[in-house]
Amino acid sequence: DSLMHGVRLSDESLFSFQCIRTQEPVVINHLTNTSRAVRFCTARKAIRAYCALPLSTCGMIGVDSFGPTAFNVKNELEPATLHFLKQCALCHVELLETTRVAVSVAHIQAAATAVSTNMPSWHAMQCLYAQVLLAVQTNVGYVHCQQIVRLAADFTGDCTILCWHKAPTRRPMQHLPVHFCYRHHCVPTLVGDHVHLDDLMLPMTNVPRTLDDARSAGAPTMGLEPRGAFPCFAGMLDSLFVAPRVAFCLYRKPGRPFAPRDVRFLNVVMHIAQVAYVNMYKALVVRTLAAEALQWANDFVHAKEGMVVVSSSTSPLNPASPPQKPRELFTVVFATNPDKFPIGVALKKTLKRTHRLAALSATPDVQSAMVCISTTVGPAAGVNTLPVSTIPPTTPLSVTTATISTTVSSPVPPKPTGSKFTSLFSKKQAAKDHLAQITSPSLAASSAAPPRPVNSMPPVPSQHWEWACRLPATQYLLLDITTTNAVHVEQFMMEGETLADTCRLIYDAFWANPRGDEPFVGYFLTSWWHQIHVALGSARLAIEQQVRLYLDAEVVNKSSCSANAIAILSGALLCCGYKNDEFQRSKRATLQLFLAKQVASELHSLDPFNQATKSTVWTAAFRSRAFFLGQSLSPLQLALDVSPAFRSLLNATLLLQVISKWLKADADKEKAVWTPLILAATRIQCRARCRMAVAEVRRRRRTYHATLVLQCFVRQTLARWHVQARREGRAASRIQRWYRRRHEKKPAFATKALLVHMRAVQARFGLNEVGTDGAEFGEATTFEQFLHHGGGKGMVHAEAKRLLQKLKDMAKERASLPWEARVDEEV
Repeated sequence: DSLMHGVRLSDESLFSFQCIRTQEPVVINHLTNTSRAVRFCTARKAIRAYCALPLSTCGMIGVDSFGPTAFNVKNELEPATLHFLKQCALCHVELLETTRVAVSVAHIQAAATAVSTNMPSWHAMQCLYAQVLLAVQTNVGYVHCQQIVRLAADFTGDCTILCWHKAPTRRPMQHLPVHFCYRHHCVPTLVGDHVHLDDLMLPMTNVPRTLDDARSAGAPTMGLEPRGAFPCFAGMLDSLFVAPRVAFCLYRKPGRPFAPRDVRFLNVVMHIAQVAYVNMYKALVVRTLAAEALQWANDFVHAKEGMVVVSSSTSPLNPASPPQKPRELFTVVFATNPDKFPIGVALKKTLKRTHRLAALSATPDVQSAMVCISTTVGPAAGVNTLPVSTIPPTTPLSVTTATISTTVSSPVPPKPTGSKFTSLFSKKQAAKDHLAQITSPSLAASSAAPPRPVNSMPPVPSQHWEWACRLPATQYLLLDITTTNAVHVEQFMMEGETLADTCRLIYDAFWANPRGDEPFVGYFLTSWWHQIHVALGSARLAIEQQVRLYLDAEVVNKSSCSANAIAILSGALLCCGYKNDEFQRSKRATLQLFLAKQVASELHSLDPFNQATKSTVWTAAFRSRAFFLGQSLSPLQLALDVSPAFRSLLNATLLLQVISKWLKADADKEKAVWTPLILAATRIQCRARCRMAVAEVRRRRRTYHATLVLQCFVRQTLARWHVQARREGRAASRIQRWYRRRHEKKPAFATKALLVHMRAVQARFGLNEVGTDGAEFGEATTFEQFLHHGGGKGMVHAEAKRLLQKLKDMAKERASLPWEARVDEEV
């Protein structure tokens, strides 16, 4: 919008538009059908003046080239022009901030309301956290990191990082686990903005001190963290609850304090996020309330199938059309048979079921309705121990059955068959008439049949009923019941009203005052379990006293215990983990085991929510549920003629079964979420292992071939060395032989040692004079004669033999030496 209302402009007062490069006024071409005038925007040239105005912390407005009329006589810009520019800047800042806040609020509210039915509740809450971090990151600058933290009950516990932006902690930590987006289901569109989901456990010492001030003040607070000097903004997202546990922490870069615009934006975003958190938390907690009630009702009446529908009104598309009554739609939100009743699809308005729902919706005072849809006669039963009641009237006592007619119609006489040229439509009509004649009870009774024996049982009628119940939040519970037993409409109406009142009380109590620690899975069953648990604790003594009376009557053979009571006691025994073989022999065995084991107290001590004992409790509960489903009477019919104490026992047993089934289904659903990821990880691991195996095989083959090449090379080298050694040995031998031939000595008769010995002997005995010991020489008169004859010759031979042996030993020692040493020694 223009800010110059009431201002009259002329060509002389306009700002001048000119080309900055050529410093010439801009030419304006007026191209019309009648003229093609070309003129300047103004006749005067512009004056180069500059004006800069800040846009808060968003930027600046720069103005250049004012017209001459914008200046006074002192060549200063007119105050009115400056005021106009300042007002433009303020309006621009206000518009920018308003737009940013509006966009952020719209994104946060959309994340809080647009929740898929298949999305787990915890993941939906984390998506809301991620949207809050994205809104802050988009509009606040110099962000260091952000975290959404679930605090522990006290400072000795561990906090959980639910969502973070840029970094999970204020300061980097060495031993943090590696973050994988596929494990934590990070939103792909937010990963590019560095916003991730997580469930990281850290000590409470990682929480900023500013958060302590915010929790004490009960409002978002700003502060400066002592470690690192990070400006911090902290607050509680669930501050509207009694005990807030979810905190928001924003760290800005050091030296960048929060501007007033940032503080205003953060306060607005925190307020919107707190409101969105509360609304989303309430919606997620009560999202499955109707489905949990359907599970209870389905097992309570042994329904064939059931569904939960929600009522909504539609307005006409054309607002200019005359006012019309809004049309009411009933959309399926949960069904036991999704193939027959698709979830998210509205019921057709032409169905009788839709008209009955509309009639029930139009009567707010009626909480339950029971309608008979059809009654058919089945084959005769041989032995029937169950009571068979008369067929109820086609007009039940419910208010909503005024517009409902049964499918049983008066008999229609069959049309005469035509000729063989009967058309296709006539054949179909004849087949329909024949089928109606077969299935119609009145025609079947009036048709000719052989007389039935007197002792045979009459045909058992099969009844199809529809049980409707009003639930909170404009939801309705529908069950299709097919039974051959007696149907007490008043009992169904009373049980439906009780179920509706229970759901409404639990819903209203939570919606008015949520605590913030309610479970997302099975809140209705959990709350109802606490009520029934207290009722069972009060009725334990009455149950045991009544069982004791039944047992006393059994002892004296005056049984007063009904089959329904025995079925209830058997279901409780199975729910506590006992086997059928222990008590199914007789009523007396069942009563004795129930009293001996104090089953009422044991059932009161069971907890289906305990993770340590859930496997045992769930298995026993499923066994008990199979027992009740195998009975010909539903639990509602078993509770008709029993005392209130036994009814408390039946309620506790049945609710324990429903809770176990619900928790098991939720665990299977949670496991199914991980199944595609596990399969993908398995495929990736298999491919990686195959590639690693192929690479390892190739590496080993290369190593093997390289080893063969090296071995061949080494063997060839050793062979060459051996040949070279032999050649060198032969050369050394030739050199030695040549040297010896060159320096050959005359043959000596004795070695040096023999020569020394001979000289010693000569020095001793070789005198010219005859010695006194001539007896030693015998007949020899000289030394030469002694050496050539007698003992001297023997002595010389013995000494030569000894020296020859010594030479042989020395030759052997030289033979063991290398050829180089032998050559050196011989040379």
